[in-house]
Amino acid sequence: MDSKSNARDEELGTVEDFVTSPSTGSLAYLVISRGDVFGIGEKSVPVPWKDFKTTANLSVLVLETTSSNLESAPQLNDGRFTPGNHFEVERQEIDKYWKAHLAAGE
Repeated sequence: MDSKSNARDEELGTVEDFVTSPSTGSLAYLVISRGDVFGIGEKSVPVPWKDFKTTANLSVLVLETTSSNLESAPQLNDGRFTPGNHFEVERQEIDKYWKAHLAAGE
């Protein structure tokens, strides 16, 4: 599944990677790649896995958000979480952002 869209069928980016929780080993985030041609200006945005839905044929992931929410969302440096024990700090910031923007129906 490399395409990711919203319910209005707007393409929001592609799935670049996935992140598992170091404490549980379970899938925590999908990293959505957004950017210009050839990766110039590419942004890596982690989105909680639990917030995605799939289409009936399982070919597209759907996230109820807008392009502007993805633009404002916390991003990963170099497409990954900071090495070391910073996962929980980053996770809290990311989860807080998405909880506010997805709960509001934006």
